[in-house]
Amino acid sequence: MGKHTTSTSRIIICLVTILILGAPTAHGYRLKAKLEFTPKTVVTLVTLRLSLKCALVPPEEGDEDGVFDVKAVLGVSIKQKNAHGYFETVASVSYSDPDDPKLYDNWDNKDTAADAHLDDYSRLLEVTVKDPAIDHTGDMQCDIVVNDGEAVETLFDQATIGYQDPGMQVFYKELRRLKLENEYQQQEISNLQHEISAQQLNNSAQQQEIVLQKNKITDLETKETTKVWFSAVRDNGQRTFWENVRYNTDLVFNKALVNQGGGYNTNTGVFTCRVAGSYYIRYDLQVSPEDDGETWAGLNLLHNGAPVTWSRMHDGDTESVAAGVMGNGLVLQLNKGDKLKLRTYSAGDSLFVWRAYGGYTSTFSGYLLK
Repeated sequence: MGKHTTSTSRIIICLVTILILGAPTAHGYRLKAKLEFTPKTVVTLVTLRLSLKCALVPPEEGDEDGVFDVKAVLGVSIKQKNAHGYFETVASVSYSDPDDPKLYDNWDNKDTAADAHLDDYSRLLEVTVKDPAIDHTGDMQCDIVVNDGEAVETLFDQATIGYQDPGMQVFYKELRRLKLENEYQQQEISNLQHEISAQQLNNSAQQQEIVLQKNKITDLETKETTKVWFSAVRDNGQRTFWENVRYNTDLVFNKALVNQGGGYNTNTGVFTCRVAGSYYIRYDLQVSPEDDGETWAGLNLLHNGAPVTWSRMHDGDTESVAAGVMGNGLVLQLNKGDKLKLRTYSAGDSLFVWRAYGGYTSTFSGYLLK
């Protein structure tokens, strides 16, 4: 998969700490470089921010490799391996003038102010990327140029940031929006609770205000509990998984990646509506040809037992070994207690691929639009 650039990515780079441990004659600290980052894997549209920290830390017991008696830091940089196998600097800071540190950012080509502190060696350079993309992943390296009063040495540490393509871009984009909205509502609830705790219950007017505030909290919590979304896959624990499914068979996606509201049943494959409203429903199934090269596949989405959609795939080319994807997406108005499920409906058996190369290829998802 080729790299791509997310135009909305904004990179905030801050110099958290400059290490200047005393005068040049001061005793050195035995330290080594450490590259830390969270999360370990970036998922586009799902991962909200990526944080990298290039730091100096004390060595572990018995650790002698990469350890140096540090009296002063001359420069810090975070690098990324390019397509040619070389590490290129994405952010760096120079301490050639300790009173005026210079911060450079090559990831987004933006000048960002540096904030210097002289009281902590554990964090030297920290980079936070909002809405990270594949361009911000791969092999990374932390370089710290130090001296012990006599010699200059470059300490370094390497690590790899993983990347995962979410696949269902529209669904995950909406899921990300719901997660952000949830964070905002949780913060608003917390703020209201602190306001209530701070109020003095001295008169009826104050008590009335507390009642109003509690009602707001109840309304927010009620709204939070009405959020519904699910995304399910079929999994047998193997890296590769496909099945020949007979005609008129209910499909059971036995693993829920998310199931907010608990409406999807992994034992029956049925989604039961617990909150009435408008729902976006989506299914995509990977289809593979039979041994004779001919592909037959058909599928109904059933609403309370009645077909709503019919998706079909037929390839009679016996020379073709290619697989395809069939699916559908629509908005349904559901009442409490309504049920949705998928059932095969074709002239013959359907050969579905559930998982390949460790990644899921067929999904059944939906969420409440409200």
